[in-house]
Amino acid sequence: MTAATATATRKPDANGFYNHAVAVAFAATDAGSGVDPGSLTAVVDGTQVPFSYAHSIVTLQTTTLAPGTHRVTLVAADYQETKNMEDVGPVLPNTPVFHATVTVAP
Repeated sequence: MTAATATATRKPDANGFYNHAVAVAFAATDAGSGVDPGSLTAVVDGTQVPFSYAHSIVTLQTTTLAPGTHRVTLVAADYQETKNMEDVGPVLPNTPVFHATVTVAP
């Protein structure tokens, strides 16, 4: 799995601020067997949240987030990882966990 990167889904409004709804997009790619969409999990502030996934991009909406700083965690595995049969915890050795901080202004 390639390390995830996070970006806003559109350019900022005037003066570099986002004054309208914006989503946060995470690139989730794997050059080997590919990302298994069924393995994806998105968590914001400890609560699993809905997301969309298309063309290697995981998108989270920010419209339901209260103003302030939020911790985002994204877990993804490739197709090969989901075939591994090791008897280990819920996160297998090749399953990357990406953490990011998102700040929503009032």
